Amino acid sequence: MSCTSAVTLTPKSPARPWSARARYIDSRAENGLTALHIAAAAGSLGCARSLLAAGASLMVRTVDLDMPSLLACPPGSTPLHLAAARGHIALLQAMLQARRSGARL
Repeated sequence: MSCTSAVTLTPKSPARPWSARARYIDSRAENGLTALHIAAAAGSLGCARSLLAAGASLMVRTVDLDMPSLLACPPGSTPLHLAAARGHIALLQAMLQARRSGARL
């Protein structure tokens, strides 16, 4: 399943905004990672744009639980930190643009 299809699994309704249809968009794994963290680390621009359009927060931070993770990152990392640390410049620019245009923080 692609990221875009995962974001759009809920039924579409013109009367309901994204935020009402994507209520689990910022769900976290035990270490605090969200789907946007994973998209940022992977450099998936399309996935990150879909998640941001669905209302994903740019400011969700990871936590330190002393557990192994495929995405080694310091506690308190945001999706912005992960994109920057991995050199995903286009993705970082897209996230900063989304923040300027009113993405949820």
